[in-house]
Amino acid sequence: MGAVKENAAHYIYILIDPRPPLPVRYVGMTAEPERRLRNHAAGGTNSTRAWCRELARNGLLPIMRIVETIAWDPNPPWAPATFRRALERERSWIDSLQRNGVDLLNRPIGRFGETALDKRKNA
Repeated sequence: MGAVKENAAHYIYILIDPRPPLPVRYVGMTAEPERRLRNHAAGGTNSTRAWCRELARNGLLPIMRIVETIAWDPNPPWAPATFRRALERERSWIDSLQRNGVDLLNRPIGRFGETALDKRKNA
């Protein structure tokens, strides 16, 4: 995850394998979807690196779909509220898809399997 972007909506997205049956492979959150997709496609994230490189060897790119938009909260403090809500929604999407048997590439963050949101709540 990058820096929190001021005055920006945050987007929850899924990355889909372009090969049939078009499985969802990853759930993420960003304020800049185009930049984030380029980063994934270039192998810039540990979670998706091997998969994106495999796609690239076959002349393919992951498909990004925005599944939810978290509007920028103009009320102070804007950043923590918007970012925290986006993290919560990202985790919710991951949990829901995994409960439904989707084999995601998302991996836990931290030594004990906590997510970024969990780490912020426990700080």
